[in-house]
Parts: sequence; structure tokens; C-alpha cells
Amino acid sequence: MKTTIKTIQINYKKRKENLKVGEIELTKRHISISDIESSSLKSFLLIKNHQYTDTQVDLTGAKDCQIVSFNEKLEFVGIRFYKNHKNAPFSYLINEPYLLIILNNSIEIEYIFSIVILDD
Repeated sequence: MKTTIKTIQINYKKRKENLKVGEIELTKRHISISDIESSSLKSFLLIKNHQYTDTQVDLTGAKDCQIVSFNEKLEFVGIRFYKNHKNAPFSYLINEPYLLIILNNSIEIEYIFSIVILDD
């Protein structure tokens, strides 16, 4: 699984903010968040590039995080909050093509409308 460092622009209701993320192209239907949290990055943009309808995001053993999902136009769809369940098995099946994973709830989420992937 290759991670590329990218900058995204988060468009909130009244402001914009740039954020460095690890961009991961998902060629398989499954990703384990505990596998990527050892990185020094606090946020990841997962981009679905497989033929399946949804992606299984495995949170077993992962730390607290937020999963913000976006449609094909990079418009906000929804947010899921995960609180560590003492290593109990837990996962989401998510069908949106773009997922912003925010580890340790390190970013305050407020009225996100969309994101833009900026060229570095």
C-alpha cells in the first residue's frame, strides 16, 4: 500500500483550511486503519479504485478517529466517529469513493462542504 503526501483544501461554511494528508489509493476492498496509524501523519485520504460497491474499513484495534466521506465531486456526504472498543472487532462498509481519515480526532470538524485535492 503506497502512501503519497498530498495537500487538500477543506472548504468549511465560512473558511478554508489546507491540510497535509497521506493519499492512499484503494485497489482492494479492505483497509485496516491500525496498519496506517503508525505513520507520523494524522490524516489520510483514501481513494476507492476497485470495482466493488463498497470498501470495508476495519477499525479493530485502531485508536479513536473520524471518517469523513465525500462523493465523486468531493462534496461532503457524512461523518462516522469511532471510539476504540478495547480491541473488539469493528468495521464499517462505506460506499463513498473518497474517505478522509482523521486519527485521534486531531481536527475539529465543523460544517465541511467539500474538499479539493491540490497539486503539490
